[in-house]
Amino acid sequence: MTAHAANPDAAPSVVFVGSPTQDVVIRHGVARSAAGGAAFISALAARWAGATTGVVARVPSRLPDACARAFGPNGLHRGGLSSHDGTLPGFRIRYDADDNAHYEDWSVALEGTLCAADIPNHWLDSWIHIAGIAADARQQLAVLRALPRDRLQGVSAGTCKAMIEAHPAETLALLNASDVFFLNEEEWSMLCPNGVPDGHQGTVVVTRGRQGATVYNGGREHTHAAHAATVLDPTGAGDAFCGAYLGALVTGSPTAAVDRALEAASVVVGGAGAEPLIDWVSGRVSGRADDDPTQRETMVAAIAASAQSAAFDFTHTPHLPRDHPLALPTLWIATLHQYGFWSADAREGWTGPMLAPIEGTVRKGSDFIWAAFARAARTDPSALSAERMASEPDLFERICTDDTGVCPVPDVATHRALHVAHGLHMQRHEPAGYRGLLDRINQCDAPIAAFLHHLRRQPGFMGDPLAKKANLLAVILTARPERWLAARDPESVQPIVDYHMMRLCLRTGLVRVDDPDLRRRLAARLWVDAAEEEAIRKATSRAIEALVADTGRSVAAIDGLFFSLGRSVCLETVEPDCARCPLQTACLRRTALFQPVFRTTDY
Repeated sequence: MTAHAANPDAAPSVVFVGSPTQDVVIRHGVARSAAGGAAFISALAARWAGATTGVVARVPSRLPDACARAFGPNGLHRGGLSSHDGTLPGFRIRYDADDNAHYEDWSVALEGTLCAADIPNHWLDSWIHIAGIAADARQQLAVLRALPRDRLQGVSAGTCKAMIEAHPAETLALLNASDVFFLNEEEWSMLCPNGVPDGHQGTVVVTRGRQGATVYNGGREHTHAAHAATVLDPTGAGDAFCGAYLGALVTGSPTAAVDRALEAASVVVGGAGAEPLIDWVSGRVSGRADDDPTQRETMVAAIAASAQSAAFDFTHTPHLPRDHPLALPTLWIATLHQYGFWSADAREGWTGPMLAPIEGTVRKGSDFIWAAFARAARTDPSALSAERMASEPDLFERICTDDTGVCPVPDVATHRALHVAHGLHMQRHEPAGYRGLLDRINQCDAPIAAFLHHLRRQPGFMGDPLAKKANLLAVILTARPERWLAARDPESVQPIVDYHMMRLCLRTGLVRVDDPDLRRRLAARLWVDAAEEEAIRKATSRAIEALVADTGRSVAAIDGLFFSLGRSVCLETVEPDCARCPLQTACLRRTALFQPVFRTTDY
């Protein structure tokens, strides 16, 4: 296990300053989108070479999935990433017939403000590599000069042709101040036409493509032959060389550094951008989170007793009463909007739940949505028709206005789009409406399974691998006294995994977090990425599925219990009131933990 996997405060052995990028690479007339970035590719290669590595960058609240999967225990350390408003840098790179790269367009985006202060203080005892941040040697030099050189294990940097052309003096100063400096043959001839500058004390590494690499150190020159490779995308070869060289250097293999670096370069050119190294590193990221069978055994009796009568029948306020003629469409449409009821800041993460007054009562999140659609059923029944849903783009917002006349729902654009798409689907594919659809489904031997299968194709419900909203709607339609959906196969209902369920499972210990940096960000209510959210959500689903089997209680009963506890004693906004919780004797009371802060329309 790597040092940072065991201890979130342990510094990586090599720290790479610079951002992942989202690039378009054009070679032989074929354009490919690729994850890239000098610092990111170098960090991957250093990890490939055996070092523990971290990346320092300003990034948007959600990394692209291709990048995110490389971060985690035994992968890249995420502790140097900070969330900000903005986007990742991006390049458009075209290769000519001789495989020379031409940068047709680029955006420095968030990398333009990256500085030495972004490096975690306890990482300053590591080796620091400063990539070509913002394609500006002046910015690199400013970072280097702000570093406490007496603490560092070493400092290195790289460059590119455009940076040398724009700021040759600063680039040369950067070379002279670095313990190791990386550049290619063309850049070397531009920057140092007369060879290594007089008095230079460090190491200069010049990559020469198919001719290998030359290392200049202490007045000596050593040339190394390249490794054979099949080239799909030359982008990143030099960056992979740089990272593997440093990785080997800091792990005690300086004599093998160039050979490892040349091997890494041959690996990365075999795929698009950073893809080959991402695949290698992500395959070694160990589990981020998992369900805990031992803790589940401890809690079975308490949960079984408390969940016995916890299921809802969805007939009480804010829902419409039994036999209301519009109860079915109201519940169906409102359920597709059951997600995302919280506010966030790009840097600070989760900032608070959605709370808004409706008909004289302040309601939270899902209760506000239930109340808003029930109000529409009473005051403007045609607003629930497929025709109006499909033809009025702002209908969702008008239905969901609060008592002050505004729509308080966060991420309203996704709700608006789903509302219209759902209306169009019902118009085109279900002319008999919700009741007609259920009449068909109830003819099946396993109605709930057939219903859930059908919802995979219905806007508002499709796409979620755990089908939270679909399972919730199945529970509602079988639990209401009208029994709209026949419950001949209750075992077909799967866990309803939402924010409350994840928070309760994390705090009770039913789900444990094995990634210390992820645990830190959960406690701080900071953003997580898709791979991290998926690990927690799937672990929660497994835990609840096992509880259903162990307790003999239904999914609806356990969901009702956890939802009630999440709304009464284990809230998001105040310290948990453990003394009032029926699970207190068995709970591990990991009360600092919080649900994943992650934007999705699934829950």
